[in-house]
Amino acid sequence: MGQIISVDAAASTLVVGESVQASPTKKGGDRETVSLTVDGGTQVLRGKRATTVAELRPRDHVVVRYVLTPHGARALSIRAADQGRDTPTAVPQAAGG
Repeated sequence: MGQIISVDAAASTLVVGESVQASPTKKGGDRETVSLTVDGGTQVLRGKRATTVAELRPRDHVVVRYVLTPHGARALSIRAADQGRDTPTAVPQAAGG
C-alpha cells in the first residue's frame, strides 16, 4: 500500500513509495520504494472501474500486489483510490496466493 511516485506508461513501469510499513521487523520509519513492471496480465483498477496505467498519476494512493522475478518486481494488480477518496480498498487475493 502506498503512493505513486512516478508513472511511465510508454515503458509500462511505475514507482510506488510505501505509505504503510510492510514488515513489522523494520525499524521506525524505514519504508521502501518499489519499481514495478506492468504487463498485459496486470489488473489495473480505479476503485471498482477498470483503467489503464496511462490514467494513473503521481500521488495516487494505491494497493499493489506484485511478485519478484529475476527481472525485477512485476505487478499482478494495481488498485488506485477513487477520485475524491483518501484510501483504496484492498485487492482480494486469489485462494492460495
